[in-house]
Amino acid sequence: MKTETIHQTETFNCSTKKFYKAILNSELHSEFTQSNCEINEVIGGKYSAYDGYILVENLSLEPFTKIIQTWQAGDEDWPSNYFSTISFLLKEEGDKTIL
Repeated sequence: MKTETIHQTETFNCSTKKFYKAILNSELHSEFTQSNCEINEVIGGKYSAYDGYILVENLSLEPFTKIIQTWQAGDEDWPSNYFSTISFLLKEEGDKTIL
C-alpha cells in the first residue's frame, strides 16, 4: 500500500486539558463524535471508536501535550495488517489549543 505523511495544524477553542480529555474519555469522545466508543486510556490500551469503525491503540500518552496512537479502519479496502500512526501534539495558546 502506498503511504504518505500528512501534517495538519488546527486551532480549537478549548484548553489542552479539555482537548486531551475529549480524545481519551469515552463519554466526552462519544459526545463530540456522535458515535459510540469504549476508550482504554493507558499506554498499550486498545479500543474502538466511531461505532467500531476505527480500532485504536495508544502508543504514547503525555497528559495534555501529546497523544500517539495507531489507527486501523474497519473498511473492506483497508489491509488487515496495516495501521496508521496518528500524533496529536498539543500546544496551549491563551484559551485555545493548537494541534
